[in-house]
Amino acid sequence: MNQSYLYNVSQLTQAIKEGLEASFPFIWVKGQVGSISRPDSGHIYLTLKDGQAILQVVWFKSFHKAFTGLPPEKLTEGMEIICAGRISVYPPRGTYQFLAELIQDQGIGQLYLEYEALKNKLSQKGYFDHEHKQTIPSDPSRILVLTSPSGAAMHDFLCLSADRGYRSRIRIYPVQVQGEGAEKSIIQGLNLANKNQWAEVIVIIRGGGSLEDLWTFNKEEVATAVYNSSIPVVTGIGHETDLSITDLTADLRAVTPSHAAQLIWTERSHLVQRLDELNLNLKQAWDFLFWNKWKTIKQSAKALSWLSPDNQLERIKERQDTLLHQLLTWENNLLRQSEERLKSLSNELKKCLSRKRFDSFDNHLHYLTTRLQAGIRYCLDHKEHKFSITNKALKDSDPKLPLLKGYSLVKIRSTQEILHSSSQVKPDDYLDIQTYKDNLLARVIKDDN
Repeated sequence: MNQSYLYNVSQLTQAIKEGLEASFPFIWVKGQVGSISRPDSGHIYLTLKDGQAILQVVWFKSFHKAFTGLPPEKLTEGMEIICAGRISVYPPRGTYQFLAELIQDQGIGQLYLEYEALKNKLSQKGYFDHEHKQTIPSDPSRILVLTSPSGAAMHDFLCLSADRGYRSRIRIYPVQVQGEGAEKSIIQGLNLANKNQWAEVIVIIRGGGSLEDLWTFNKEEVATAVYNSSIPVVTGIGHETDLSITDLTADLRAVTPSHAAQLIWTERSHLVQRLDELNLNLKQAWDFLFWNKWKTIKQSAKALSWLSPDNQLERIKERQDTLLHQLLTWENNLLRQSEERLKSLSNELKKCLSRKRFDSFDNHLHYLTTRLQAGIRYCLDHKEHKFSITNKALKDSDPKLPLLKGYSLVKIRSTQEILHSSSQVKPDDYLDIQTYKDNLLARVIKDDN
């Protein structure tokens, strides 16, 4: 290789820069304004385009008022303008750009005017109303994609669907997305999808391009077909800055074909995390339910235990012991108080009465004391007799007393009714027999006698 023709990147870029700037020292160029960027520096960066190409333009702040032309604040997307300036190369990126020194307004482009007119027309018809938008199914399993099979948009969409659309089925319907006949191709795909009703979602995608490239999706016929679709439609047309009439009409708009796949399917890691959250919530709900049921059973068991005959009998016995203790205490206190009172009165009488009279009162007092003791004894005997009768009645009411004597309690197992007569049962019925010590299970057999 001849070393005189071996350039490094910087040398080659500088050579191209010098050649271009020498070939186009000052020129005029016209086109339609695409995207506009206005950073804090005050410079303006825009794209100038026609139907076939796009040119990057830089309008530095120092030239904004150098000549009589379009005021910078009046520059808007869609305008037709004429720029005067020179071609230059930006070495850090290796790209060429147009350095505008003068910009004049030539009016708004025809395509932009048609776009705005159709947008207003369909808006008045309700094509863009939120009330008309259909809900996109969550993680659909049947998706029909309308796109060009040779475009990068389909590859981007399928790459993401492989990771997100787990077990989903995708059908690709090839359509023309640009040029003559594209509208008819897209409408035919939409009509066929609605006729078959196989898909849960229809996805329309294509890569980016100029306004002219995307003009198929700014046609009223295409928007009408999307509006009339009974199946929800998701669009991912062009880039984020490309907003077509079809995007506005669709039930959901994605900014790119890849973004369309992100909107349709939930990321698998999010589904796994959600599953873990649901499992945790289920476990917590089960623990809470189990604890409440266990608490209810425990309270019910306590209530049933309180109402059982054994416990009721035990409580009656405890009450009986308490009353007996109170009765004995009352008897002792009454005797002690009476003796103390009698002794006190006797001492008082001795002081006030003569010996003879005191002896008379003492004899009478002794008589009264004897009668009092007899009355108290009678009262105690009467209480003890009633207590004995009550105690015997309590013992006789013990439900296990008949069982102790050899009797048994027989219940029909199916109804838990107490068996009083053989007419209550039939052969092969089961009986629960309760004895004093344990329980037995018996079966009724037919008596052939």
